[in-house]
Amino acid sequence: MIYTGLQIVLRDSEGQIKDRVRVVLKGDINGDGIINVLDYNTLNLHVASKVEIKPEMLLAALINEDDLINVLDLNKLQQYVSGRATQLG
Repeated sequence: MIYTGLQIVLRDSEGQIKDRVRVVLKGDINGDGIINVLDYNTLNLHVASKVEIKPEMLLAALINEDDLINVLDLNKLQQYVSGRATQLG
């Protein structure tokens, strides 16, 4: 399963870490691998300054790709979750 926050670690034949990557799935703000109303609720609370979210989750919340997390991202996520949009962004 792919989800926001998943860490992929590449090791050499001796087990030494050569690289690591964190996955960010746009819209998967709570990191469960599913984009749904739970992500919307988390983003809504963050936009209202009621909760802080982790750095990789912040990247998942940049839905409209303008480098700001605000009501525009929230609206796009709502359209996707409600089925009025078939893709995010």
